[in-house]
Amino acid sequence: MLWRPGKEGRSTGAGPPEHSPAATPSRAVYGFFLFLFSNSCLLFYLVWAVLPDPVLEQLGLDFFPQKYWAVAGPLFLSVLFFIFVVLVYPLLGLVAAGPDTIEDKHSVYEDGLRSDSVEGCIPPLFDIPYGQWSKRNKD
Repeated sequence: MLWRPGKEGRSTGAGPPEHSPAATPSRAVYGFFLFLFSNSCLLFYLVWAVLPDPVLEQLGLDFFPQKYWAVAGPLFLSVLFFIFVVLVYPLLGLVAAGPDTIEDKHSVYEDGLRSDSVEGCIPPLFDIPYGQWSKRNKD
């Protein structure tokens, strides 16, 4: 039976299947597989990083990358993650927000400021409207 909303969007009985984080048999199988896979990858990484090359060659494993990558690889991935979290992710938020959302009710512009400041003093702070700022940067 299909779920159909009743009056005013209310359900008429049995609702739609909810997306819950509860354990299901398929999630248990995937979770167990990922647990075993991640532990075996960690074991292979530690064996490759710790054992000397002659021991690995005696075992018939001579196709591994240089030991340099045992340290350089995780460092490289850490730096990429840091750059993404600190730079790329916030910039994607700004791009998605657009120029109209930069201004809010707390924005103070030069028009709304009192001009009774004393000569020689520092002028009051104000926000530059996005349109003027983008025109200044294009010139």
